[in-house]
Amino acid sequence: MADRKLPLPTVVHLCPVCHRPQTKIQRKLGNDQHGATNYVCARSECVVGINLTGTFMVTQRAIPLLKQSSAGSIIVMSSLNLIAGEMDG
Repeated sequence: MADRKLPLPTVVHLCPVCHRPQTKIQRKLGNDQHGATNYVCARSECVVGINLTGTFMVTQRAIPLLKQSSAGSIIVMSSLNLIAGEMDG
């Protein structure tokens, strides 16, 4: 019997919120070079759930601690990294 190689299993990135497959987004740098690869869920409920709700919950829990310390700030930052990337199905 010939020694046959079995196909490698496909790695599927699942959304931590809805557990459905995510879309691969890979940045293109030019000259056939690729930058960072990100996996995102295209469902709006998941995007809101992860980005807005998570930020709100962390901020909500931090406010009492900041009031007790009488010093501190909350700075919420975002990134436009995914907007600069290109979809790579």
